[in-house]
Amino acid sequence: LSLEASLKLKEISYIHSEAYASGELKHGPIALIENGITVISILTDESLVEKSISNIQEVITRGAKTFVITKRELQSYFTSPVAYITTALFLILTGIFFYSTFFLNKKAELRNFFSLLPYTFALFIPAITMKLFSEEQKTGSIESLMTLPVTETQVVLGKFFAAFITSCTMLIPTFFYIVTLLFFGKPDFGPIIGGYIGAIILCATYSAIGIFASSITRNQIIAFFTALGISGFLTMLHLFLIFQEFP
Repeated sequence: LSLEASLKLKEISYIHSEAYASGELKHGPIALIENGITVISILTDESLVEKSISNIQEVITRGAKTFVITKRELQSYFTSPVAYITTALFLILTGIFFYSTFFLNKKAELRNFFSLLPYTFALFIPAITMKLFSEEQKTGSIESLMTLPVTETQVVLGKFFAAFITSCTMLIPTFFYIVTLLFFGKPDFGPIIGGYIGAIILCATYSAIGIFASSITRNQIIAFFTALGISGFLTMLHLFLIFQEFP
């Protein structure tokens, strides 16, 4: 994984990068580390995390900017039924919204789908984010997590990107709706692309709200309803706006 990521970085951005196994770091490559060098540690094996900590601490003392990426959070989603149940319910609900009006409107567009997407995200993304920090606080694992050589910002960003990626994966099956549009008509891809870009931004926004709600309580249910309330309020805020014309 690291070798492929390093290769793609060089191919796309022409920035020089090297990838090594963690165990090889102190056998020569560590001499390349100097102040300002960026080091990305990808920990894919939980059993090797403790052994990798000393390497991470070493590059930090040499002045490197260190980022730690683990598959812990993503694994916790996809090894439990939460992600699958949430995604299935999301697809059922959005499918009903899409197909119930598609044949009535007789228009090859996703306007109704995107107009209702903020409401569905406001309901389902809090279910994904509710345990991110609340579970850590409840079990006490947050203390052991913070003993790792990572900053609070890195911990928050790691959990944010895990929730963000998981939220975005819910959108992938909805590409089938585009196939339906192509089968029955000739859709305008400009609004569709813009709609999906907006959907990705919504995923990021509601994931951030969900992480905030999860960080202020140890109870997952309270975290869910807090995030649901904030997301729902922001989603429906336009309904309470009053416009007044001025001469």
